[in-house]
Amino acid sequence: MNPSPLRGSELSPHYLEKLMRFYRGAPLIVFLLTMPFFNAYGDTAASCTSQKVETLIKELESISWSPPTEAGGEYSAELIAQLGECRDPRAIPAILTVLGHAGGSLVVDAFAKIGPSSIPALADKIKSGTKSEKMAALFYLGKLSEKLSSFGHSLSTNNKKETQTVFKRAIVDEDYEVRESTIQAISSSIGVYGEEEKRELTKLLESISRSDPYVVRRSVAGKEGTIYPVREKATALLKKINQ
Repeated sequence: MNPSPLRGSELSPHYLEKLMRFYRGAPLIVFLLTMPFFNAYGDTAASCTSQKVETLIKELESISWSPPTEAGGEYSAELIAQLGECRDPRAIPAILTVLGHAGGSLVVDAFAKIGPSSIPALADKIKSGTKSEKMAALFYLGKLSEKLSSFGHSLSTNNKKETQTVFKRAIVDEDYEVRESTIQAISSSIGVYGEEEKRELTKLLESISRSDPYVVRRSVAGKEGTIYPVREKATALLKKINQ
């Protein structure tokens, strides 16, 4: 979802009503939405006071995802956009609370604006999160690598080593969908690595293309066929890298 301005005077009555119905602290929402700083387009990091960042963090952490709601997703997106503009690392844990629920490109942009300090938190989620959290964090980690330069950041040698360590661990995860997400994350980030680093990732992909255990068996015209989806994805990425 694309961010929309958050000034109370610029929000449609319908959208404001949805947020007020969604959130039990409606008076606080009205207060926030009418404050001059709450504008997703006109804001800069320089205008982000500590109080503002803390308020945004508390609001994001207060959203309940049981059950997930459309209004919750929309409101969290607006908060994430603001926290991204503030570029404050304190926002990272709060932004991680939306993993698997909302965000998409807004979360990628927010992490990229904050910078490489987002990587350790994403790595922790990939190591010990739920399946959906691991897959979401892998998506963000892959996109983050290529997006950092758009906001004046770059990956250090240590950042790249940490990311590669994450990939090495996740590509042998017990869940095949996490392994598939790892291959996609490598595909998204491959352009930021040097030749030596690419060789290490290539070895990783070569190994998984030969040995991944996930198998699908299908019967076609009375004959049973065997397909290895993860191996196929790794093989396709290897071809792309070697072109």
